[in-house]
Amino acid sequence: MEKRLRPLAPDLRLPGEGRDVPPEQKNVNKHPTKRQTSTIVACDPCRKRKCKCDGEKSGCGPCSRRNNECTYSEEKTGRADIMRLRKLIADLQMENGQLRELYRLFGELSNNEVHEVLKRIRSAEEPVAILGYIKELKTEST
Repeated sequence: MEKRLRPLAPDLRLPGEGRDVPPEQKNVNKHPTKRQTSTIVACDPCRKRKCKCDGEKSGCGPCSRRNNECTYSEEKTGRADIMRLRKLIADLQMENGQLRELYRLFGELSNNEVHEVLKRIRSAEEPVAILGYIKELKTEST
C-alpha cells in the first residue's frame, strides 16, 4: 500500500504537467488567520485606561503586567440582571407549558365539567390550580 504525502510547498507546475490537485485541496487557505477573541466585560482598571482586557477573572494580563488589582464592578457586568432575566424566562416558559396543557385538557372535558371549570376561572383561581382540578376530573372519569 502506497502512502501519499502532502506537499510542503505550493505546486508551481501548470495543470497537466503532473498530477491534478484533488478537489478538497482547491481554494484551501494555507495560512489560517488567528481570530482575536473579544471580551464581553473588561475589568475596571482596563476600562479606565481604555486598554485591551483579556477578561480573566483571576487577574487579566494587563493588570498582572502592571501589578494592579484586577476588579470587576457587579453593576457593570450586569450579571445580576442576566440571572434575573434567565429566571424570568424559565418561569414564563413553565407557565406557558402549563397554560398550553390547560387549553388541551379543556377541550377534552364534558359540558358539565367545562361549566365547573369556568366557575373556577371566574372566581380568579390561579391557572395552575385549575390545571390540577382538570387533571383530577380526568383521573376520576377514567
